[in-house]
Amino acid sequence: MANSESGSATAVNNSAYQAVKSNIEKIMSRLDIPAEKVTIKLAQTENTKFFFYLTYDYKAESHVNVVAGGKSTNNHYHIADYDSQVLVNYNYALNALNEKKIFVNQILKNPVGYFIEFGNYTVWDSGTFSFYYDCNACHGRGQDTCYSCYGSGKQNCYHCNSTGRITTEEYDSGLQRSVTVSRLCYACHGTGRMQCGTCWGTGTVSCSACGGHGYFTKYFQATTVAYPRRKLFYSKGSVHGPQVINHLKDKNNKYICENFKLEFRKSSEGNRESDTFEFVAPAQMAVAQITVAGDDKTYTEVGVNNIPAIYFPPIFDSFFAPIARNYIVESHFGKARAKKRRAKSTYHELKNHSYWSRLMLFYGLSGNKTEADRRRKVT
Repeated sequence: MANSESGSATAVNNSAYQAVKSNIEKIMSRLDIPAEKVTIKLAQTENTKFFFYLTYDYKAESHVNVVAGGKSTNNHYHIADYDSQVLVNYNYALNALNEKKIFVNQILKNPVGYFIEFGNYTVWDSGTFSFYYDCNACHGRGQDTCYSCYGSGKQNCYHCNSTGRITTEEYDSGLQRSVTVSRLCYACHGTGRMQCGTCWGTGTVSCSACGGHGYFTKYFQATTVAYPRRKLFYSKGSVHGPQVINHLKDKNNKYICENFKLEFRKSSEGNRESDTFEFVAPAQMAVAQITVAGDDKTYTEVGVNNIPAIYFPPIFDSFFAPIARNYIVESHFGKARAKKRRAKSTYHELKNHSYWSRLMLFYGLSGNKTEADRRRKVT
């Protein structure tokens, strides 16, 4: 175990400090840093509150779908009635006051559950209604004139070039020479015309616009959808509150509820476009100072409730700087090329060392910096 210089019951009873201490000890153990070289001290405690706001923004949406052919719905109209229904239902979706009140009452029964789920909800749905209209391309017939035979159902015979006869050269054994023989075309039977291969003699093909149905079905649906968003705030005067908020901003609501005990405080009806629900969560924070023997710096880490690390651990920066300086050196002759070559191989040499490879692994996985920031420091 690492040395602890808290020297008071406060450190023992502070769960945030215990979480930080346990995390630091675990990291040092995995990096094979002897426990006796590490001193962890409770520097400061803070009892504060954080505020979480869940807001649902209401949005009226219209969904239109057109299908060739298609089936009628239970709400099927003629064109004039359809257009009026579109207007009436969309205008209702813009308000849907009764449905919004029902939705708010459902949230009030389990506000924390809705905060955790943080999903979209359909507050009101008009149902789907429809109407038919004829295809403009084929005027409702579902058929077009064949583009190959232009409606005749016949096309020129390509076997005999429309002559009706096929001429071939054959050898006559009696005459002991080749002779020209003309026979009736086997494909068109001498007519010079044959059945159209596109429409198979009908003269028509299915309309390419409506697929042969002759009509389209247009469907419409209006909905009122609630989209969630959240805001996080810390109590005024909290020293490390901004860092905690920065840590939480990329976390999901389930993570927040696992580490904070949310208490629903009130709901506010902003206007017809949104509803907001306010939560408050007490928090116990602890600031720990870490000292490693042989290093001339003291490192700070902050924990809040069960979260053991808010800051990006700066202790690793100090470990990496000396080793990098030792590896990246100029040659005896001061040639830039030698320095560049040595710098390029630094990362791979560190990787092959058991201690530093483990250090790089935990350095890359720790904290809240972006992947680009971690890669820049490690490589």
